Amino acid sequence: MQLHGDLFEIQRAGETVNERHAIQQRAGSDRAGRCKRADTGDGERCYAEQAAKHRSAVTTMAARHKAKIETSDGMRTCFEARKRRAGKPELVARFGGIPLRRDRRAVIRDPAPAPAVIPRKELIHRLRKRRCELCEHGTTVAVHQVAGLVSLGRPGPGQPAWAALMANKRRKTLIVCADCHDHIHANPVANTA
Repeated sequence: MQLHGDLFEIQRAGETVNERHAIQQRAGSDRAGRCKRADTGDGERCYAEQAAKHRSAVTTMAARHKAKIETSDGMRTCFEARKRRAGKPELVARFGGIPLRRDRRAVIRDPAPAPAVIPRKELIHRLRKRRCELCEHGTTVAVHQVAGLVSLGRPGPGQPAWAALMANKRRKTLIVCADCHDHIHANPVANTA
């Protein structure tokens, strides 16, 4: 069979992971027994694009790539593109040809979703250290918070040490001991922006 242009992005021979998942889903599906034709939606879209590209009809493109394959339920019709390569196995892309008969004993093996690891906030880690970030003594600590980094004032000689530390770290919070917290409230920032 001759391929025309980039008809398919051909994958290695055999089923893809998505096809295997689709088979498992259909095997356990209530609707599977009522389906009368293979699901070839991707193939039909591809043929519509190729038909427009080659100024042909969709039925002409479908007839060109129509194939029959042997399945566990007998012969099935599918669309197939093959690419022969010298010294290598053929590349095969198939759309359809999947048996849709319901298997009541089928077990759907979906992997369990990995639990989302939500890291603790940095503030919680800083609090759990129980160490003042200003004087570095290990005592009972509290959090000093400012409304915004703008309220820390302009850097320079008039800026208090605690405000300079917060501005350098670019944090609106500072973990401090009770003495340092009293010192912060006693020495507010004078030159705010």
